[in-house]
Amino acid sequence: MKIGTLLYQKRKSTNHSLSRASELIGVKKDTLCNWERGTSKPSSGYVKRILEVYDLTLDEFLEAYRESLVGSVDKSVDKMRSRLV
Repeated sequence: MKIGTLLYQKRKSTNHSLSRASELIGVKKDTLCNWERGTSKPSSGYVKRILEVYDLTLDEFLEAYRESLVGSVDKSVDKMRSRLV
């Protein structure tokens, strides 16, 4: 599962609105929305707060973050291939 999906699912399972969750984490709504949509990823400065707000383990968070990075690399490789073929 990618980090955006994990954050979205955890926010929904805690019944937090986007506004409330972003307030608890300490970011703007747009920032949290971008994380959930996968257009950006949380920086290390927010990890501890995300873990607390969503009751996540560091392992759960890192696994989802890794999946997001792998997906990004795969997309880049696919783009490169399509340009070379």
